[in-house]
Amino acid sequence: MANLQICHPHMDKLLSPRSLAFVGANDKGNSCTLAMRTAIMLGFKGSIFPVNPNYDSIDGLRCYGSLLDLPETPDSVIVGAPADGALAVLAQAEKAGVPAATLYSAGFADSGTAAGMARQTQLLGVAKRSGMLVAGPNCMGALSFQRGFGGSFASLPGRIKVGGISIVSQSGGLINAFMELGYARDLAFNYLISAGNEAVVRTADYLDWLADDGGTKVIISCLESVKDGRAYLAALTKATARKPVVILKLGRSEAGQQATQAHTGALAASDEVFSTVCRRAGAVLVDNIDQALEAAAMLDRLSLPAGPGIVIFSTSGGATALTTDLADKIGLTCQPLQPHTNERLQSIYAAPRPFINPFDVGSYPLMAKGDNMTKTLQALADDDSVHMMACVMVVQRDLKGNRAGVYDQVRSFMANCAKPFAIIPEATLHWRDVPPDLGTHVAAGLLDGLIGLRALRDYADFRRRLSTRKPVAPGRPVSVPRRPGRSVLTEYESKRVLADAGLPVTREELARTVDEALSEAHRIGYPVAMKIQSPSLMHKTDVGGVILGIKDAESLQASFRRLMESEVVTAAGDVDGVLVQEMLADNVEVLVGMIRDATFGPVVVISPGGVLADLAGDAARLALAPFDEEQADELVASVPVVERLLAGFRGRPKADRAALVSLLAQFSQFAAGLDEAVIAVDLNPVGVLQEGRGVQIMDAAIELAIYESPLRS
Repeated sequence: MANLQICHPHMDKLLSPRSLAFVGANDKGNSCTLAMRTAIMLGFKGSIFPVNPNYDSIDGLRCYGSLLDLPETPDSVIVGAPADGALAVLAQAEKAGVPAATLYSAGFADSGTAAGMARQTQLLGVAKRSGMLVAGPNCMGALSFQRGFGGSFASLPGRIKVGGISIVSQSGGLINAFMELGYARDLAFNYLISAGNEAVVRTADYLDWLADDGGTKVIISCLESVKDGRAYLAALTKATARKPVVILKLGRSEAGQQATQAHTGALAASDEVFSTVCRRAGAVLVDNIDQALEAAAMLDRLSLPAGPGIVIFSTSGGATALTTDLADKIGLTCQPLQPHTNERLQSIYAAPRPFINPFDVGSYPLMAKGDNMTKTLQALADDDSVHMMACVMVVQRDLKGNRAGVYDQVRSFMANCAKPFAIIPEATLHWRDVPPDLGTHVAAGLLDGLIGLRALRDYADFRRRLSTRKPVAPGRPVSVPRRPGRSVLTEYESKRVLADAGLPVTREELARTVDEALSEAHRIGYPVAMKIQSPSLMHKTDVGGVILGIKDAESLQASFRRLMESEVVTAAGDVDGVLVQEMLADNVEVLVGMIRDATFGPVVVISPGGVLADLAGDAARLALAPFDEEQADELVASVPVVERLLAGFRGRPKADRAALVSLLAQFSQFAAGLDEAVIAVDLNPVGVLQEGRGVQIMDAAIELAIYESPLRS
């Protein structure tokens, strides 16, 4: 969905209204009254109408008995009544032609009761009939500091600084936490939006609208769940193409993806799927509120670097070691210094040996001596391989003496420096007062500061790649045969589907008798493999259903009898026959698969394959389907174990990496075209042959939702 405002044309009435009605406001300071007072405090320039039949006026404003008594139709109605009363207010709003409303009350689908579900149905009926945009229920509303719009009863800690950070949160309570911490760190905000239970307006709609909002520079999304994966991904992709989006996902430790029989299902946990969504869209995923605000602050205050090169220096050996450890832990790579830059730095600090990155200048007095800080920043700014810089040091309130001199140099230098530079304290800062102006962004602490730098690097890299990336064509529909009562296609059946789609499979044929097996082995050429084919025996190796390296007719006959007469096969009862298959030599085994995520659809998985698949959960990497060969190349590169095997591990010949990349892209198109009845696909293993010889799918299984045939009349 390219533009979600097509579905909700009244988003501007909800988030940038020209008039507001507060239904349920009173003189006792309830939530509706608090929201009205926030609107007044923020300087809302439009009309404000308290609505309550029990009052003539509230806070000096004339109070009206109902929405139908107002002198004009308000753009937006804030409803503070309990659930049943809220529905009555919505009915009034519908009659009055109100375009947007916000429901604070709980007691709808969130209650989990029949009565709550009935209320939800009524709410949706009003929205559908009238086209009214309804925010919530069970939310705290929205406000904008820039626009002077107040429709929220969120607790504001003081005079919030007005700026470019907007927050959308499904958790209302965490809005208050964001504000308290943001106020303490002197951050600047625009929109605060509590999405609540999202009966009508969803996080995707808010992201879509904020993507177009000129006053928003960075979006923070605090997310519990996604109701429509396609709409959410479309909105997120639109937003990140224009501005950074930082996501705090709640509940990431809970089991998500429904278990399947396929290896792929075990490798594709729901948290990793959501992480994949963020990587695909270029969003920054963080673990807590502190990290979210730090990443947003850096993305708001610093320019995007022109490349990934980062240099970090410190005034302490211990701080340098700690910085190095933490940077390595979070994947913030610091490249070696260029020789000419190293020589300049050694000269500045009279260092007896070359610096490594991160590096210790020796001490704070050395950095403060003369104009050494300016010389250091200049040496790094002159190096084209350095794209962003950071200094780790103790940050104090007392700016007297040499500390004042250092910060004066920073302020003076950064006034004319295009490269981003951040000061990162060695420990978390807890300012009692507004922090002093140090000439550039000062992070809140060491780990959060490094995570902020990583966010800056990753988002800049995403924007560079986005400018050259071509749209990926959607997958074509794929036909998959189904049998009543069957949830799995055998390897033979699965490979027929794959081969019909143009994917490379091994030469093989199904044999139901020993004579058929002999004929096929002769056609294929020895040695061959033989595999029992039964929908009940998906993991054939585990039950002795696979015999490899059969070299002649005599061995084949014995193997056929052994497979068909085994106790496991006899117990299964639904054996289709034995697959006679060519043997591959000198190949690297890789697992490629698809799992259908309930929210985001088909996800492609790659990991070490064959017997290693069950041991390689931590090595698996995911990507949303479909994708192109450039993204497939990045996916292979993200699995170090597979890369090492392909490169010729322990003297083995190099494998055909390019062919694997091509297969992944092709398979992603295949996966995207599959009907929703297909819940998983295993290609395990895919044999990657020697360089230049291609790839072949050695084993495969397609898993489906169980199909029941229609009753015959």
